[in-house]
Amino acid sequence: MKKILFILLLCLSYVPFANANTAVFTPDLNIRIRHVILDMQDNYDKFNSNYIRIRTSLGLNTQLNETYSAYIKLLNENRVFFYNTKNADDDYKINEFIFESLYFEAQNLFDNSLTLRIGRQNLNYGENFLVSDGTPGDGSRTIYFNAAKFSFKAKDFTVDLIGHLGTEYDQYLPVFNQNDPKTRLNLQNEKAVMLFGKSNLSERLYIEPYYIFKSENNKIYEQLNTFGSYVKYNSDTLTVRGQLASQIREKQSNSANAFAGYAFIDKQKILFNDKITFGYIYLSGDKQNTSGNEGWNDLFGRGMFINSDLLGTLYIPETGDFGYWTNLQMYNIEYKLDLTSKFCLSASYNLLYANENVAGSLFGTGKTRGHLTLAGLFYQFNKNTKALIYAEYFKAGDFYNTNQLDNATFVKTEITMKF
Repeated sequence: MKKILFILLLCLSYVPFANANTAVFTPDLNIRIRHVILDMQDNYDKFNSNYIRIRTSLGLNTQLNETYSAYIKLLNENRVFFYNTKNADDDYKINEFIFESLYFEAQNLFDNSLTLRIGRQNLNYGENFLVSDGTPGDGSRTIYFNAAKFSFKAKDFTVDLIGHLGTEYDQYLPVFNQNDPKTRLNLQNEKAVMLFGKSNLSERLYIEPYYIFKSENNKIYEQLNTFGSYVKYNSDTLTVRGQLASQIREKQSNSANAFAGYAFIDKQKILFNDKITFGYIYLSGDKQNTSGNEGWNDLFGRGMFINSDLLGTLYIPETGDFGYWTNLQMYNIEYKLDLTSKFCLSASYNLLYANENVAGSLFGTGKTRGHLTLAGLFYQFNKNTKALIYAEYFKAGDFYNTNQLDNATFVKTEITMKF
């Protein structure tokens, strides 16, 4: 009841602005139908599944006047299982109706120097390396943050100050038709303060330095301080983009340093309307002979930056969470080709290594994670409708116990409609 009263008060706070004659109401509808097949073996077969996800969201943007606006979106995802994961018997599941978005925004305050957005919203920075998904526990159903964002603008520089409160389960807004057990959003309750700078130093060079403080309370309280920067440079023939970051992890009486970075080079129009990319990713791993944890914590970047559902699942036995990217060296080559203005394809090959070994019967004694191949076909029917067919294949290396995992496949077919 308190949550409902909170929402009513929040909506009533918009009324003085909504009385303006300039108010414009714009609805939107999004429907995503996705078929997923995941096939692993032996002790990893507990993740195997074959099901359809039907995700529907309905939003309303209210432009109260030139300065003030509000946005609200309700979301639901149903799942139809042909084969569910082990120990899950549901053939059909109606997930909760939830608030995916609910925020108030004020733009260009104080002579165009300040914009603020307060409430449930999406955030992404630096190619989704560290900030993209505030709710990794429910997969791609939602990615929202419960946040207050203040953007300060100068002539050549913008600074975003963000405060975020994440919860293991939804606490701040009512959940309608709640599942039993209710959907888990995170491994723990967490909070964060983020500071991002944005600047075009020249017509070719863009930088995005940042500092992120995050506290997690997963059985044992941990604080993380992360410093780094995203950089992108465009020449006449190439685009070079990358990121380098350092992280201080403090847990009880132990502390340790972690490191991460990546670099990609994009070359456009090799032969046709195409692009080839070469890349390298480094994420530090936890050293087994020390008391601290040197493994990279990817904060809010899970599942998005390394765009692989299969690899994200393979991380669950290792780190306890999907897409908890850490302990990795990844060499990448990717090719994209636009066959027409509506039809394109992509393919990539990735060679993966671990920096540190991991104990346990599921893992081997080497540091070669294996080979990951991805391919996709994408078609844009019109401005409102698009579809894709996407597949992944993984061949395990000696980092894994190949008696427990030799290879794995993932296939995704999807159609998305926006109105």
